[in-house]
Amino acid sequence: IWVRPAGLERREWMVQQGFSVTTPTRTIAALASDRLDGGHLGRIAFDALARNLVTIGQVESALAGRADLAAILDQALGKVRG
Repeated sequence: IWVRPAGLERREWMVQQGFSVTTPTRTIAALASDRLDGGHLGRIAFDALARNLVTIGQVESALAGRADLAAILDQALGKVRG
């Protein structure tokens, strides 16, 4: 659990079961900015996409600027790179 006391816009968080939490898109962006490796980001994005919590466009925006964006998206979409 990371506590972020301020600095989030209203569209970046939501209330789930009585708790204020970041949206899935904001969580992916935060993990990407904290330099989480692409393999983990791909699995997280895959899970969020599979649960219809995000769109591929939201994932792309959250990961903008990552050199490994294509590999992460391939993993998130369930593709095996050959």
